Amino acid sequence: MDDSTLTLLFSTLWPVLLLVVIVAVSLAVSAASHRKQAEQFQEQAYKRNGQVVSRGWLFSPQFRFPCGQLECLVYTTPGGKNTPPHTHARVTLPRPLELTLTRKVALFGGVQKWGGLQELTGYPGLEDRFLVKCSDPYFLPAWLTPAVQDALLALQSKSLQIRTRGQRLTITVVGRPRSAADYDLFLDAVTVLVQQLSAVPTY
Repeated sequence: MDDSTLTLLFSTLWPVLLLVVIVAVSLAVSAASHRKQAEQFQEQAYKRNGQVVSRGWLFSPQFRFPCGQLECLVYTTPGGKNTPPHTHARVTLPRPLELTLTRKVALFGGVQKWGGLQELTGYPGLEDRFLVKCSDPYFLPAWLTPAVQDALLALQSKSLQIRTRGQRLTITVVGRPRSAADYDLFLDAVTVLVQQLSAVPTY
């Protein structure tokens, strides 16, 4: 094989080899991140009588734990080029509920409201921080106990969002917890929010 053939072969193969190396490194980093997250979930499982759900080395693990009469599923979603990762806690309600609660966002000199969202009037600690929409007029007064209000405020700085789709309620914050203290902050607040759901009549 002469030099020109070797040069042509190398010029043809090196992009493929480079791609293989990049993919291998990316998978290794992802697998290491999933192992670390599984360890953090396992620590929380011991504290909360929960269970880590492994989904293989390609996918991030999940974590289930009992919250009052409901079971809570905790998981993360990766970020994109212009979006950060998110952490979610999801429960299934006994019956459908339309609920959206989101942090206030001030744009162009005013608070942006869309989709029927309104201020949480009557709750001095919350009305300057959150917008809400709820299909059941009796739900919010029964759910927003002082403990629930404190839990919402604890997560407010993390761009908290609570949304339902049918019977599925999802609590979402921006970012991934990096330490046991971060997980405790998120999951302690989630526990309060979800446990009070069980105390609301018909929920």
